[in-house]
Amino acid sequence: MPTSTTETYKHLSEKIDSSKGSEFAKRINSFRAHHYIYEKNYSELMGCLANSEKVGHHLTALDLPGEDSNLRKTYNEVTRQIFNFLSSSKGRIDYTRRFVAENYKDTSFSVRFKEHIAEFYSQSELFKFVNDLRNYILHEGIPHIGISVNWSKSNAYIYLEKSKIIDSSFWTAPSKRFLEKCDDSILLCPLFIEYGNRVNAQVDWILDELYKHHSSDISEYNEMLAELDNLRK
Repeated sequence: MPTSTTETYKHLSEKIDSSKGSEFAKRINSFRAHHYIYEKNYSELMGCLANSEKVGHHLTALDLPGEDSNLRKTYNEVTRQIFNFLSSSKGRIDYTRRFVAENYKDTSFSVRFKEHIAEFYSQSELFKFVNDLRNYILHEGIPHIGISVNWSKSNAYIYLEKSKIIDSSFWTAPSKRFLEKCDDSILLCPLFIEYGNRVNAQVDWILDELYKHHSSDISEYNEMLAELDNLRK
């Protein structure tokens, strides 16, 4: 590569690295990396619930000398996965708000994001309940989680017992409304599936809006990358 081309290549590389498109690429990678923590905990929780609801030896309550029963071990693992998921779920919410506040203050995206969040959460008592459930576990303790087994029908399900948690002071008004609509046995699998689907929809909205907001930056970035690639030939 001639000296003049080398200098051009170096200058263009530095320009690309300091461009708004490059900054956005690094920023979005950080966003995706943080969201991955939530996704992994969600996936592990749903896998744990699915495995726990399969009728088998793990649902027997026979105690072994000096050891927890299989049922107790299953219960402990379910509560561990729920706690990890709730922690990462709250972390995702806090991180997303901070991400927007630090990077998009006084922008059109920030306005759209705030409007979206206000509408999203005002319409979702489920979201508030899941957030309050984390606070409940942190400050009041692990709620009663039941495992119901029907051996003749070969099915089982895991649930929260509403009557044992509903009187807590940790429930905000939206959570109380959510609980009032629930059966006494609040099935965890469908609850978290609905929550996960809504989170995915929200994240898709955020990413779509961010790519629209940075469309010109991305175009400029891609053009410079193409020019850099030509210099390598």
